[in-house]
Amino acid sequence: MKKLLCFVDETGSPNLDKIDKDDYNSIVFGLTAVLIDIEKYSSVVDSVNKFKIKYSNTEDIILHSKKIKKQELDFEFLLDKSIEEDFLNNLSILLNSLPVELYAFGTNKRNYVEKYKNRMNIEPYDTYDLWLWILLEKIGWYMKRYNYQECVLIFESRQNAQDQILENAFDWLMRWITHMHIIRLHQFSW
Repeated sequence: MKKLLCFVDETGSPNLDKIDKDDYNSIVFGLTAVLIDIEKYSSVVDSVNKFKIKYSNTEDIILHSKKIKKQELDFEFLLDKSIEEDFLNNLSILLNSLPVELYAFGTNKRNYVEKYKNRMNIEPYDTYDLWLWILLEKIGWYMKRYNYQECVLIFESRQNAQDQILENAFDWLMRWITHMHIIRLHQFSW
């Protein structure tokens, strides 16, 4: 049985009520997913760990874009411009070589609310529900196209309130999708 792993992370806040024009995390909400065939997972982890060891002598470092850009904490070694250039080039080569599929969705929440609520007088969908719906739909199509029978969804754990929002959105969407016979519920677990 072909099995797919799907790692999901978010950026920004899904909250549509508090949008601060000067705060990027307030304006933008995005959801990104990396799909990996379970048979290829070990080789992906090995490749990433070799890269980590090459630059930091440990597998424990987390390749977080914000820390890499700011060259802080574990990435202070990037202050050396020749190392930074080599690191970024090799990171790009690594990411392009991995046998993964990437999906990314995002919303400028200010524009989204303006379009639906203010101009059309329609209450906009919750951004978490919206992007999770589209993500599950894309994964379902991917699974069908490449004959996967199961997908395990792995979400980054955040704060308890955000985790509960995600769980509620996921449960609601899975019931709705299954009711509409779009995706069989047993294909997904998390």
